Amino acid sequence: MEGSYNAAPISVDEMWAWLEKYAAIFKDYICDVGQYLADADAAKKVLFEAQLGARDIDFGIYPTPPPPTPSALTPPSAQASRATS
Repeated sequence: MEGSYNAAPISVDEMWAWLEKYAAIFKDYICDVGQYLADADAAKKVLFEAQLGARDIDFGIYPTPPPPTPSALTPPSAQASRATS
């Protein structure tokens, strides 16, 4: 490899040695993720959560959720006093 980050060229042997070094560290964590999740789901050891829309850091959630109902904005104490009057 040449020209990466203005560094000296790297030989194939040097790159291979680097890859083997770090592969040894992570090899126990590499697996078929689809099968891993299927096994965990079958054993009831995983909780799946889904986003119903897309999050955008500038504009929020799409599709935009409906606005809250007025009762959702009223404190419970005010709702109770309305019910008794």
